[in-house]
Amino acid sequence: LEQVASFGQPGSNAGTLTRRETEVAALVAAGLTNGAIARKLVLSERTIENHVGRILLKLGLRSRAALAVWFERTKNSIPS
Repeated sequence: LEQVASFGQPGSNAGTLTRRETEVAALVAAGLTNGAIARKLVLSERTIENHVGRILLKLGLRSRAALAVWFERTKNSIPS
């Protein structure tokens, strides 16, 4: 979780996520698996894996747990 703490200002990169990536990030933060997210959004599990991978890359994070912490810290500054 240190990488999240050193990531920067909350919301500083929130604008770099697409609407769909933000939606997937929220579901990851809620604890859903890729399979559960895929079923909820009516997408393939592979598509969700791709979204999660791009999100982690864009934000410079290494894990779903770090993404969940980042999302919780920035959710109020992410444009709807």
